[in-house]
Amino acid sequence: MKTDEKLAEELVWAQDGHLSEVAATVAADGQEQLLPAGAAAHLATCESCMRRVGEAAMLSMQIGEQLMQRVAAPAVLAPVRLPLPKAAIAAALFLAALGALPALSNAPVRLVQLWSTLMSVAPHIVRGGLALANAGTDAVGPALWTVSVLSVLVLFIAGLAIARAVPRSSMIRSVQRGGG
Repeated sequence: MKTDEKLAEELVWAQDGHLSEVAATVAADGQEQLLPAGAAAHLATCESCMRRVGEAAMLSMQIGEQLMQRVAAPAVLAPVRLPLPKAAIAAALFLAALGALPALSNAPVRLVQLWSTLMSVAPHIVRGGLALANAGTDAVGPALWTVSVLSVLVLFIAGLAIARAVPRSSMIRSVQRGGG
């Protein structure tokens, strides 16, 4: 709205000859320049209209303060605790067990193979550990002994990684051909 525009006369006056609610609200909001000259003069002399404008201004201030309080102190929402989805967890565990059944059919064979592998490797590990322990740090010095132990661990881990990576069928064919 431009500053030179005024409220229409039918919006300014009530039927009783006093300012309407619209005009009283405009005056309460400090927008007197929107009122026609006759309305401003009436407001300056009419005690009833001044009271209505004052009440509208007080209401406007109270609403403004309440809005500022809401903005200044936002509502803190309590975290929502959702119930544990027991049925979904049970269904997922059931499906996981069902999917693991084919792999479990080979479990006894794989356990025997693991035990056999550990029993064939264990004497070598024990022998190497005893040799290192017997040599001690006095014979070679603490730095060289530490490097030796770390080297054994790295070689052991590398051997395990290679053994896991190479398929058993290719190892068996290699041994049958005399390649290993």
